[in-house]
Amino acid sequence: MKNIVILSHQGVASGLKRSAQMIVGEFNPLITIELTEMGVETFTNEVQQFLQNEVIDKQKEYLAFVDLKGGTPYNQIVKETLRLNLADKVRIISGVNLPLILEAFYFEEDDLTILEKKGKRAIEFCQLEMNVSNLDE
Repeated sequence: MKNIVILSHQGVASGLKRSAQMIVGEFNPLITIELTEMGVETFTNEVQQFLQNEVIDKQKEYLAFVDLKGGTPYNQIVKETLRLNLADKVRIISGVNLPLILEAFYFEEDDLTILEKKGKRAIEFCQLEMNVSNLDE
Protein backbone atom coordinates (compact mmCIF):
# COMPACT_ATOMS: atom_id res chain seq x y z
CA MET A 1 0.00 0.00 0.00
CA LYS A 2 1.85 3.08 -1.20
CA ASN A 3 -1.06 5.42 -1.59
CA ILE A 4 -0.57 8.09 1.03
CA VAL A 5 -2.76 10.94 2.24
CA ILE A 6 -1.61 13.39 4.90
CA LEU A 7 -4.28 15.29 6.84
CA SER A 8 -3.27 18.13 9.12
CA HIS A 9 -3.74 21.60 10.40
CA GLN A 10 -2.65 24.27 7.92
CA GLY A 11 0.87 23.96 6.56
CA VAL A 12 1.95 20.68 8.13
CA ALA A 13 0.82 18.27 5.40
CA SER A 14 2.01 20.40 2.48
CA GLY A 15 5.36 20.98 4.21
CA LEU A 16 5.84 17.25 4.79
CA LYS A 17 4.96 16.54 1.17
CA ARG A 18 7.49 19.08 -0.15
CA SER A 19 10.19 17.76 2.18
CA ALA A 20 9.55 14.11 1.28
CA GLN A 21 9.60 14.89 -2.43
CA MET A 22 12.84 16.83 -2.01
CA ILE A 23 14.44 13.69 -0.55
CA VAL A 24 12.96 10.88 -2.68
CA GLY A 25 11.61 12.74 -5.70
CA GLU A 26 8.08 12.95 -7.00
CA PHE A 27 5.84 10.09 -5.97
CA ASN A 28 2.15 9.63 -6.42
CA PRO A 29 -0.30 9.47 -5.05
CA LEU A 30 0.71 11.63 -2.13
CA ILE A 31 -2.35 13.70 -1.34
CA THR A 32 -2.59 16.43 1.28
CA ILE A 33 -5.70 17.78 2.96
CA GLU A 34 -5.30 20.68 5.37
CA LEU A 35 -7.62 22.36 7.82
CA THR A 36 -7.34 26.07 7.03
CA GLU A 37 -9.10 29.25 8.07
CA MET A 38 -11.86 28.16 5.67
CA GLY A 39 -13.11 26.01 8.55
CA VAL A 40 -14.18 22.53 9.51
CA GLU A 41 -17.03 22.29 7.00
CA THR A 42 -14.71 22.93 4.05
CA PHE A 43 -12.17 20.47 5.46
CA THR A 44 -14.84 17.80 5.96
CA ASN A 45 -16.04 18.30 2.37
CA GLU A 46 -12.47 17.79 1.13
CA VAL A 47 -12.18 14.60 3.19
CA GLN A 48 -15.48 13.34 1.79
CA GLN A 49 -14.40 14.14 -1.78
CA PHE A 50 -11.09 12.35 -1.24
CA LEU A 51 -12.81 9.23 0.11
CA GLN A 52 -15.36 9.23 -2.72
CA ASN A 53 -12.93 9.93 -5.57
CA GLU A 54 -9.87 7.97 -4.48
CA VAL A 55 -11.12 5.15 -2.26
CA ILE A 56 -14.63 4.39 -3.50
CA ASP A 57 -14.51 5.36 -7.20
CA LYS A 58 -10.91 4.29 -7.91
CA GLN A 59 -10.97 1.35 -5.47
CA LYS A 60 -7.64 2.37 -3.92
CA GLU A 61 -6.38 1.68 -0.42
CA TYR A 62 -4.65 4.45 1.52
CA LEU A 63 -2.41 5.04 4.47
CA ALA A 64 -3.81 8.17 6.10
CA PHE A 65 -1.32 10.06 8.25
CA VAL A 66 -2.65 12.71 10.62
CA ASP A 67 -0.74 15.32 12.59
CA LEU A 68 -2.53 15.15 15.95
CA LYS A 69 -4.65 12.40 17.50
CA GLY A 70 -7.91 13.91 18.70
CA GLY A 71 -7.54 17.03 16.56
CA THR A 72 -10.08 18.02 13.93
CA PRO A 73 -8.25 16.42 10.96
CA TYR A 74 -7.98 13.14 12.89
CA ASN A 75 -11.58 13.24 14.08
CA GLN A 76 -12.94 13.98 10.60
CA ILE A 77 -11.02 11.24 8.75
CA VAL A 78 -11.98 8.70 11.43
CA LYS A 79 -15.64 9.79 11.38
CA GLU A 80 -15.95 9.78 7.59
CA THR A 81 -14.03 6.52 7.15
CA LEU A 82 -16.34 4.79 9.63
CA ARG A 83 -19.47 6.43 8.20
CA LEU A 84 -18.63 5.10 4.73
CA ASN A 85 -17.54 1.70 6.09
CA LEU A 86 -14.03 2.06 4.62
CA ALA A 87 -11.94 0.90 7.60
CA ASP A 88 -10.51 -1.93 5.50
CA LYS A 89 -9.41 0.54 2.79
CA VAL A 90 -8.11 3.48 4.85
CA ARG A 91 -5.57 2.81 7.61
CA ILE A 92 -5.07 5.81 9.91
CA ILE A 93 -1.87 6.67 11.78
CA SER A 94 -1.56 9.76 13.97
CA GLY A 95 1.58 11.67 14.96
CA VAL A 96 2.97 12.02 11.45
CA ASN A 97 6.58 13.09 10.95
CA LEU A 98 8.95 13.14 8.00
CA PRO A 99 10.80 9.90 8.86
CA LEU A 100 7.44 8.13 9.09
CA ILE A 101 6.37 9.37 5.64
CA LEU A 102 9.70 8.25 4.16
CA GLU A 103 9.37 4.82 5.79
CA ALA A 104 5.81 4.50 4.48
CA PHE A 105 6.95 5.17 0.94
CA TYR A 106 9.11 2.03 1.03
CA PHE A 107 6.92 0.00 3.42
CA GLU A 108 5.80 -3.38 2.08
CA GLU A 109 4.27 -5.01 5.19
CA ASP A 110 0.61 -5.41 6.10
CA ASP A 111 1.32 -5.08 9.83
CA LEU A 112 1.22 -1.34 10.49
CA THR A 113 2.52 -1.78 14.03
CA ILE A 114 5.93 -2.27 12.40
CA LEU A 115 5.59 1.11 10.69
CA GLU A 116 4.39 2.65 13.96
CA LYS A 117 7.48 1.35 15.78
CA LYS A 118 9.77 2.71 13.06
CA GLY A 119 8.12 6.12 13.37
CA LYS A 120 8.56 6.11 17.14
CA ARG A 121 12.21 5.08 16.86
CA ALA A 122 12.82 8.14 14.67
CA ILE A 123 12.12 10.33 17.70
CA GLU A 124 14.99 10.74 20.09
CA PHE A 125 16.37 13.28 22.50
CA CYS A 126 19.74 14.64 21.47
CA GLN A 127 21.65 15.52 24.59
CA LEU A 128 24.38 17.98 23.78
CA GLU A 129 27.27 18.69 26.07
CA MET A 130 28.95 22.01 25.74
CA ASN A 131 32.62 22.49 26.29
CA VAL A 132 32.95 26.26 26.55
CA SER A 133 36.73 26.12 26.37
CA ASN A 134 36.44 25.10 22.70
CA LEU A 135 34.19 28.00 21.71
CA ASP A 136 35.59 30.81 19.60
CA GLU A 137 35.46 34.22 21.12
